[in-house]
Amino acid sequence: MKNRKYLVEQKTSNELKLWPTTSRERYLAKPTLPEHLAKRNRRAKIAAPENLPVELLKSRGIIAAGITEHNGNYYQARANENFHFVMFTSKGNARLKLSKNATQLRRGAVLIAPAGTEYELSVDSKWNGFWFHMADVMNWSLLLGKDAFVKKSKYLAELENAVNMFANEVYSEERSMQLLEICADLIVFYLKRDFQAAFSGAGKAAKLETFMSEIKSRLYGDWTRKAAAERMEVSERELDAIFLRNFSMTFTQTLTSIRMKMARSMLEDGDMPVKKIAAALGYSNGYSFSKAFKAHHGVSPKFTRKRNGI
Repeated sequence: MKNRKYLVEQKTSNELKLWPTTSRERYLAKPTLPEHLAKRNRRAKIAAPENLPVELLKSRGIIAAGITEHNGNYYQARANENFHFVMFTSKGNARLKLSKNATQLRRGAVLIAPAGTEYELSVDSKWNGFWFHMADVMNWSLLLGKDAFVKKSKYLAELENAVNMFANEVYSEERSMQLLEICADLIVFYLKRDFQAAFSGAGKAAKLETFMSEIKSRLYGDWTRKAAAERMEVSERELDAIFLRNFSMTFTQTLTSIRMKMARSMLEDGDMPVKKIAAALGYSNGYSFSKAFKAHHGVSPKFTRKRNGI
C-alpha cells in the first residue's frame, strides 16, 4: 500500500492546505482540521481537548488556537478569510510570501494577516510555533490593522508560557476553570501588549500622556470623540485604536472610567451635591450623571453615599 504524503489536502474558495503526515498539532479548543482526525489524547498527532462548559478563548475574541510542529512539505495559501490570523514562530524556519515579497520566519517572528488579506506559508524542514484565529471584531481589528505584515515579538516567552500553561491544563483530567481563566487572560494581555508597538514611539507616547493629563485636569470639558480626535490630530477610528492599544478600552470607555472613578471618590469623601459633582465631571445634569454612575457601578450615587454614612 502506498504511503500517504499528506494527512490533509484541503481546498476551498479561501484556502489551499497541504498538511503532511509528519506534522503535529495540539489545539487549545475546537480543531480547525477535520474533527475525525483529532483525538482527545494530548500525545496524539492531532489533539483536541474535551469541550469546556464555557468557551473561554472564544469569549475573548479568539475563535481558534493551537500549538503546531511541522517537519517539512507543509503548504498553506489563504485569501479573504473572515478572521484575523496571528502566528508566532518559536523554533525552526518557515517561508512566507506576502504579495510578491518573500521572507523567512525565524524564532520570534510574528505573522499578522488581518481578515481579507492574502499570504502563502510553507515549511521545508522543521518549524514550531503557535497561532490564533481572531474574530473580526472592533477590538482586534483596530489593533491588527488592515494589511498583512511581520514583526518581531517582544513577548514571545511570556505568550509561549501562557499558551503552554493553558494547553497543559485544558488536557488535564483535573482541569481547573479558574486556572484556565487566568491563562486566557494572560494570553489576551500579552497579545495586546505585543501589538501596542504601533503606538510606542517616544514622541507619540509623550503626546498621549499630555493629552491624558489634560483630560484629567478638565473632566468638566465637553470631551466628545470628535473633539478628542482633533486634539490628538488623528481620525476617530485611529483615536479608538490608540486607546485600545494602551488602555484596552475605546476613548469613550476610558473617559467614562476616569469620570466614574473620580465620581465615586467625590461621593465617598465629601458632601458636594450630586448636581455639582455632575457638572464638575462634564455631565449636563444630575439625572444623566446618576444614570451613568449606576450603569457603571451598579448602584446609585445616593446609595453610595448612604452606604458610606454621608
